[in-house]
Amino acid sequence: LVGVAFTTLLRFEPDGATEVVAIHDPPDGVTVGMRAPGDGDGATQRVWRTRRPARTDQLTAMSGAWPRLAAGQGYSSSAAAPILAEDRLWGALVAAGRGALPPRIEEQLSRFAELAGTAIASAQARADVQALADEQAALLRVAEQVARGGPPDAVFAAVAAEAQQLLRGQPMTLVRFE
Repeated sequence: LVGVAFTTLLRFEPDGATEVVAIHDPPDGVTVGMRAPGDGDGATQRVWRTRRPARTDQLTAMSGAWPRLAAGQGYSSSAAAPILAEDRLWGALVAAGRGALPPRIEEQLSRFAELAGTAIASAQARADVQALADEQAALLRVAEQVARGGPPDAVFAAVAAEAQQLLRGQPMTLVRFE
């Protein structure tokens, strides 16, 4: 859409750190799941501080993990636009180029980032509703076992099993205090 070397979608952590959640045509060594601290003065870090689009035309002059990584791969410029989900800064859409970026690329990224923010908020709302439905179903299954007069050990085992399922298979222990 914007004619650059690569683009990435970054999600912000509460402290400004970022995680790559999607990437198109990445340079060597850049993968989904990579994280970087929130320090530095590149375009992404400026989006975090200002919630406004930002542009960097000399990545070699910038500090921070992402500008150093991009500059080390031969990229010279980047632009980033904030992605807002339900009026909260969710992340940034970032484009990088090996030469000068097109004029007004920040505006193009911002328009697309608005659409991405709507899609992300919608997907998050669906996931939240599904999580609530899963929790209610788990509670219902345990309550049915209690209502049938199941022995305490069976009820406790059911609570631990349902909690483990809700936590995507994480090991679970139910502890009873005397």
